Amino acid sequence: MLNLMYKNDRMCKLSDNHFKKKFLIVEDDQSVRDVLTSMLRSVIGEIDEIYTAESGEKAVELAKRMTFYGVLTDMQMPGMDGLDTFRELKKINPTTTIVIMTGYANQERIDAALKEGAADCLMKPFTMADLKAMLEKKLKNRIER
Repeated sequence: MLNLMYKNDRMCKLSDNHFKKKFLIVEDDQSVRDVLTSMLRSVIGEIDEIYTAESGEKAVELAKRMTFYGVLTDMQMPGMDGLDTFRELKKINPTTTIVIMTGYANQERIDAALKEGAADCLMKPFTMADLKAMLEKKLKNRIER
């Protein structure tokens, strides 16, 4: 069967890759990215591919090339911080579920992200059970909308 979609009022062929659910982890610390990747593989069965970015700038570059089902981004990063990353990712794809994570409780910035549409905020350190419960709830809400 041929998969087709409309783009700019023109019919286009879709590849199987278009339908894959991709998740993005944005974290400047390599060891934390590795742990989060392992945690995500363990807790979310429906994700086909997990991508990582060491900066907000890199995350934005990736988001311009592909659509992410969900994003988990750190708030405190050098360069483009998590709030600015969140804002740029939402401009690119407003339907992406984005969760902010932080070890530094700056309530004003957390509130700003939540008010602007972040799905949730996870306070570091968090457990695999915390991550699983939150993602199941937020991704389920996305499907039901």
